[in-house]
Amino acid sequence: SIYCSTPHYKMTSSSPTLMIFALYPIASKMKAAAEVLLFEAPGSGPSVVECKDASTQCIIDCVAANSCSSTQELRCHSTAEQNCTVNLRENNNTGNVAIYTYQSPFVEINCLKSYPTARWNVTVYAHQRIGSSLQIASTEFCMQYSTVYAPVGKGSFLSIEAHDSGFQYGNIYQDHTTELYISTLKHYAFSHTVVRNIFDDSPLNIARNDSHYRNMDHLYRAPVTLNGCAGSGFALQFLTIYGQNHGHWNIYSQGGVFRDTLIYTSSDIPPYGGIAHYDLRIIVEPTEASYPLSGLVLNGIGSDYIVFIDVSLTGGAAFYGFALDATEAHSLSIACHDGAQCSDHGTIRCPLNDENA
Repeated sequence: SIYCSTPHYKMTSSSPTLMIFALYPIASKMKAAAEVLLFEAPGSGPSVVECKDASTQCIIDCVAANSCSSTQELRCHSTAEQNCTVNLRENNNTGNVAIYTYQSPFVEINCLKSYPTARWNVTVYAHQRIGSSLQIASTEFCMQYSTVYAPVGKGSFLSIEAHDSGFQYGNIYQDHTTELYISTLKHYAFSHTVVRNIFDDSPLNIARNDSHYRNMDHLYRAPVTLNGCAGSGFALQFLTIYGQNHGHWNIYSQGGVFRDTLIYTSSDIPPYGGIAHYDLRIIVEPTEASYPLSGLVLNGIGSDYIVFIDVSLTGGAAFYGFALDATEAHSLSIACHDGAQCSDHGTIRCPLNDENA
């Protein structure tokens, strides 16, 4: 089901219990368990902030408005395998900051409130530790024009949840081995954002055969989830995902989140670990919104996919402006429940394979 009322987590035994929007690991309570770098006055953050205590987790907390507006780098432990949390609070100025996660197995970045005339321009370098997790929460206008270099490798996880106009015009570089979770919790989040492969199409100039990545399981195909919650009008508009070679796809809509949203799902490596086929699920949850799939276009669905579309109660034609090319897919099923308006107005190309037509 769709995660809209509470944040989504991929919890592991080493994951902290901090809620993603409860941005208060209170310093007095956390000192015994973490190294807390706390900046409470405007301009109090130095140009480089770095955790040094390798024996405990790292918390960097830019509390006051503009407290880290002059900071250029925020660094988790450079060598220690400790979890890391970075909180970017209220910002009135344009803040250009780079975050380095190094060897941290679990990282949270919480960006709380910028302004329409200002923004946190953040570049996150989280690709160094193979199999790590990065969870980002972005509220009002936070992290617009930001870039994320995601964790890679089997077991890696990138979650980005954005509220009101958060993470617009962003760039996300990940790999098909990265489990990807994108959730819109209010309107215009992620609009004009592009998701690309970190090895094939990023400025980092890294390659799969580099010594650091050579022993990764490059045949693993991680899942992708797009989560469009109610009240997130046009949140995923002009979002483009080059998601080639990923595994399962789960696309949820509670209405009105798509517009010129392009997703590429082709693959040139076989299903992983004896799996015969992957699922590509498009689920329209009960909604009063019209046209819940309008503007969503999926291309390159191959024979390794079973496509399933499930439509519940809608306020308008479910497939208006929707385009799906499943001519090469293994099979396609569409379920329309009572109250769902599943008349045409969209383009769905069915599988050509007679056995599965």
